[in-house]
Amino acid sequence: MPPDFSEYRLPRGRHGIPPEQVRANQRWRLLGSCAEVLAERGYGALTLSAVIEAAAISKGTFYEHFEGLPECLLATYEMATANALAVTREACGPGSDPAAALPVAVESVLGLFAAEPALAHVLTDMALEDVPGLHAAREEFAHACASMLAAAGRGQVDPERHRRLSLHRVRATKGWLASRMRAGAATSLPRKAPELTQLLTV
Repeated sequence: MPPDFSEYRLPRGRHGIPPEQVRANQRWRLLGSCAEVLAERGYGALTLSAVIEAAAISKGTFYEHFEGLPECLLATYEMATANALAVTREACGPGSDPAAALPVAVESVLGLFAAEPALAHVLTDMALEDVPGLHAAREEFAHACASMLAAAGRGQVDPERHRRLSLHRVRATKGWLASRMRAGAATSLPRKAPELTQLLTV
């Protein structure tokens, strides 16, 4: 079952919490509940009422943040990609050898997905292609990942060919990850880091 986001509900009445903090809290709860409900029930069964119930937020408050469920879904996808990219960039810190950093980055991302499997579901659910704007966001994420992967292959004879090959590898990774999520293998993802690293480098 999705987590009970009611524990994050702000107190009623005059609580003295700055409005921007209130809005940030509400938005986080909506994105988190959208991801969890999507992972638990699938896109076909995802409804606005399920999201606001899981987030412990009123429908009126939802519409203060988003025009509708598609916009919330797109924001949820962008939140998932931002988390994945942040973990990857942290693993490939400044001054690190890009080639040596790749296994660390892969293990870090798979660790994130093992801890937060809903994020992996959001990133791999092909049904979300129907969400306006999501295809473009998915392409942007793929190209960002490919650029980081291509950086790990600096010194290639044909950098442009290597960049295109990196993009194909990133797209193949999505299929690899989706198959493991469908099999319910999220918790074992970190142990698969060597396998995925090889997929990204062969």
